[in-house]
Amino acid sequence: MSAAIADPAPSRIRFGLKSQILCLGVAGVAMIGCFYLAGLSIERHSQQTADRVAALAALNGGIWEGLLQARGTATEFLQKPADAKVAAHEQIVSAIGSRLARVDEIAAANRTDETARQAASAREAIDGYTVRFANVVAAQKVIGFNENDGLQGKLRAAVHGIETQLKKYDQPRLAVLMLMMRRHEKDFMLRGDPKYGDDLRKRVDEFGAELAKSDLPDAVKAEIVKLMDIYRTSFLAYMGGQTKLLDEAAELTRHYESISPALHAIRSAADQRLGIVKAELARVKDTVFWSICITVLVAAAAALLFGRWLAAPLLQMARAMERLAQNDLDVQLQPVKRRDEVGQISRALGVFHGKLLENRRLTEEQARAKEIAERERRKMFAEMWELLETDLDCAVAEVMTISSDASARSAQAVSEAKTIASEAGMVAQASARASSNVTTVSSSAEELSATGREIAQRAAETADLASRAAREAQQAGSTVAALSDAAEQISSVVNTIAEVAAQTNLLALNATIEAARAGEAGAGFAIVAHEVKALARKTSEAADDIAQRIDRISTATTDSTAVISKISAAIGSIDGASAAMAAAAEQQEATLREVARSLSEASAGVAMVAENVTRISGRSSEVEQQTQTVSELVNGTNGRVSELRANLMVSLRTSSLGDRRSADLRRPVTIAARLHSRGGHVDGTLLDISGGGLRFRAAMDIVGLAEQQQVKVECASFGTIDCDIVAIGNRDVHLSFRELAPARREAVDALLAAIDHADQAQVDAALAVAGKITAAIEQSIASGESTVAQWFDFDYQRIPGTDPEQFEAPFTALCDRLLPPFQEAALAADPNVVFCVAIDRNAYIPTHNRKVSQPQRRGEQVWNVANSRHRRFYKDRAGMAAARTLHGHLAQRYERDMGGGAVMVLKEIDVPIRIKDRHWGGLRLALRV
Repeated sequence: MSAAIADPAPSRIRFGLKSQILCLGVAGVAMIGCFYLAGLSIERHSQQTADRVAALAALNGGIWEGLLQARGTATEFLQKPADAKVAAHEQIVSAIGSRLARVDEIAAANRTDETARQAASAREAIDGYTVRFANVVAAQKVIGFNENDGLQGKLRAAVHGIETQLKKYDQPRLAVLMLMMRRHEKDFMLRGDPKYGDDLRKRVDEFGAELAKSDLPDAVKAEIVKLMDIYRTSFLAYMGGQTKLLDEAAELTRHYESISPALHAIRSAADQRLGIVKAELARVKDTVFWSICITVLVAAAAALLFGRWLAAPLLQMARAMERLAQNDLDVQLQPVKRRDEVGQISRALGVFHGKLLENRRLTEEQARAKEIAERERRKMFAEMWELLETDLDCAVAEVMTISSDASARSAQAVSEAKTIASEAGMVAQASARASSNVTTVSSSAEELSATGREIAQRAAETADLASRAAREAQQAGSTVAALSDAAEQISSVVNTIAEVAAQTNLLALNATIEAARAGEAGAGFAIVAHEVKALARKTSEAADDIAQRIDRISTATTDSTAVISKISAAIGSIDGASAAMAAAAEQQEATLREVARSLSEASAGVAMVAENVTRISGRSSEVEQQTQTVSELVNGTNGRVSELRANLMVSLRTSSLGDRRSADLRRPVTIAARLHSRGGHVDGTLLDISGGGLRFRAAMDIVGLAEQQQVKVECASFGTIDCDIVAIGNRDVHLSFRELAPARREAVDALLAAIDHADQAQVDAALAVAGKITAAIEQSIASGESTVAQWFDFDYQRIPGTDPEQFEAPFTALCDRLLPPFQEAALAADPNVVFCVAIDRNAYIPTHNRKVSQPQRRGEQVWNVANSRHRRFYKDRAGMAAARTLHGHLAQRYERDMGGGAVMVLKEIDVPIRIKDRHWGGLRLALRV
């Protein structure tokens, strides 16, 4: 710009605008100066006189002010005496004296005898005032500045002494008189009336008389009399001093008032002299004023002509500036060809106009760049929402499938529950029938018991008849034979009863076992089985008793063979008894058949119960399985929702608004460090660091730390830094920096810059590979081998029989053909590269490096994890972050399970892959740490 406004012909002498104006101004000033110098000497003399008069007036005012202050201080001293007020009064009077001395000097300079005479009069009055104030101070000192000084102190000491003596003895009359004297004392101090002195003298006489009549010890009386004399004497002296003080105060007022006339006279003389000086100055100013007016008129005429010559080009430039201010940059500027400042302004305006045109061009370019950036931002948001929409669609579809399956499982569980309820009703009915049968068994058992008793009775009668038949043995031959047959039949019946009882007992035992297997459902039947078992035991006991009796009958029959001839007369009775016994046996047999039938029905009921219980158990197992399936479906839904949340968080954090890495990129590192806390310190390693914090991994388990706790991190790279704990993992501690000192901030920035410099080559390599892959894919699209829709068709199909599961997408075959040359080249270029793969936006790797893209082996899941890493999803945090990197690059550090128990610490550089300006996924370049 300086070149643009330079003088085009510096060799010629330039008579600039400033020189022109200077000449015009010098001429006007020279004219004004002639008149000014003429009246300057007169004005200087008058002004000196006026200054002295003004100083005199100021001194007079200062004296007045000092007198007012002195009077105020004296008044305050009379109200509340103090040494400080006396000193302040002396200081004020001294200042007044200094001002009077200055008045004398000014009067001598102005040669005014009247002012000097009035000043002397004022000094005399002030000296008298000073003497009177000294008398007031002396009188006040005699009285005392406070109640502890002077006569006031003596009064107080005497009164306190008397009161102290009176307090020791009960003398109310003396105390009252003492109080009256104190009241007269205070009244005088307040009013100054002498009558209170007379009243006090009377009270003193009354006190003395009353004291003489009191029973106080003589020593005490003498002490009180002495103190009372001191009190009276001091009070009378106080009265005299107070009177003198009042007189001196009156004289002080009179002398103060005598000062006023002299000061007024001084002020009047000063005002008169000032008026004369002002009139003289006014005449001088009028003369100078008219002279200047004439000069101004002449200069104005010259300036008018000069202004017209100067204003024309300036007005033209002003109009051009107005149009420029209205953003009319198309205005045509006419250059002013002059060598003065107007010409410089014209040339500067031309340069300014050119700069405005250039600025308009730059503004338009910036607007276009901003519009392009806005389109890029909207495109990035569209891609992010497209990712979220894809995740949401997949998640919603899976949740709907799981919900439908869960609904079907729930309906099946409801059906099973209804079946269980129906079979439970059948169990209840079977239990009721079993209960009825048991009741029948009980009734039959009672009948069996009655039959047994009847048999026993008949057996007794048979024994009696056998005794009679023994005496007549010869007559009972045929009857004995019949009796022997009946005994054998009865023995057979008894054996049958015993067998039935044994079978009943066995049946009851089996029923008890089945009831125990059935659990709570067979508890009722277990009680029935127990009762049946008890009945069988009683039946067996009755059968044993009958057998014993039959044995005795057989013995009796054998004995009666010898006398058979003598019992023929009893044969008829034996026949009757045998018939009755046979009928009883038949009745018992029928009863036992009823028992067997009832037990059979009971057994069938028990079997039905057991079968229903088995079916219920089976249905319960099925319901349990259905419930477990529903629970697994719900857990699957929760897992999918968690996965959706993780994807959402990654998408948001990698977006242009939510990406905190753009301003605070975390750099993976491996640096030894030490963490200090209140509980001590722990050694470990820094895993990553940024401008705002770091991640520290301890060498051992961490105890005694909590979130928001303040700690220190020590490292050789940047010294010791104060940090706050943000989060705590197993052994990892996430920390944020507190306020960093300038030296620490420089050290951290230097470390970050060194890391960035070290990673730049790897970032450039990743960007180069991603660019080659993008170019190959877009070439495939351009040649018609593939389409954009095919690359963005994320319909993944499971490959059957794979473990872990593998999937195939519409673009998988294309990736197998296009990606390996670039991925394998990056893997071979650097021995530290562990893998270099392309991953789509859903964390699906279609084509991995060849060394880990082996066909899967059936049943060898561990081997497959390590060696068949292609066609699989990697939705861990690192994989999702790489898949959702939309711009720039991302640096990560993590531990990777490489399969087969191998774990490797990796540093990964991720860059986005875009196809036809749409985000498809990213490139993952992982290196050993």
